[in-house]
Amino acid sequence: MPRLGQHFLKNKEVIKKIINSLSLQAGGTVLEIGPGEGALTGELLTKNIHLLAIEKDRDLIHHLTRNFKKSNFDLKSGDVRDLLSEVTESIRGEYKLVGNLPYYLTGSLLRDLVDLKNKPTLAIFMIQREVADRLTAQKGEQNLLSAAISYAYESHFLFSVPARDFTPPPKVDSAVISLTPRATPLTPEKDPYFKLIKVIFKQPRKTLVNNLCDGLHLGKNDVSELVKTHHLALNARPQDLSLNNILDLLTSLLFLLK
Repeated sequence: MPRLGQHFLKNKEVIKKIINSLSLQAGGTVLEIGPGEGALTGELLTKNIHLLAIEKDRDLIHHLTRNFKKSNFDLKSGDVRDLLSEVTESIRGEYKLVGNLPYYLTGSLLRDLVDLKNKPTLAIFMIQREVADRLTAQKGEQNLLSAAISYAYESHFLFSVPARDFTPPPKVDSAVISLTPRATPLTPEKDPYFKLIKVIFKQPRKTLVNNLCDGLHLGKNDVSELVKTHHLALNARPQDLSLNNILDLLTSLLFLLK
């Protein structure tokens, strides 16, 4: 049975592809989230890097400690949701982040990444395929998750991983994504930006006009004029927006969102 929602990767070719995606440099630092039984950990430790890892499961911690007695390996015990900020702020210099994330953890961890003071130069994650598709969505498929992560990171879909490559196999396929922090956030108006995207995507099946009216308590005529000013169709739905569309609306509605 999977421990704490984990499904352990067994395909060595996929492990190599993940490591290649990290573009490791000698002497660099990598933080691994949820190393599990150490399939990725063991390969990372063959590289000339310093590896940190955070694991919650006590039995797995014992297994990792027993099997990976390396001077370039530091293992932290605990829940990554509690430790991530502390551990990343303790890292001197740049670092990269990697992990085969348990499905139950993905959403909260991705949200935490946005608020990290010391962000990774690159994050490579294995996540549920459906979530990967949502996270890397473009105009026409935009959603709250992709808009939220896009505030601080550029996301890319790298490759899919079938369920058979795990032990035990999950019920769904997975995918590997990359997150690269933006040099500066999409906008300095962080809180208004997040307020706006929550309004826009609260009811994705409704039109943009209706969501703005309901969420900001505005009249339909005023919102319709605003939408037309930004060259958007009156029947446009949230998923039809680009990030630039959202930023333009933010500029016009900033006085209501502060």
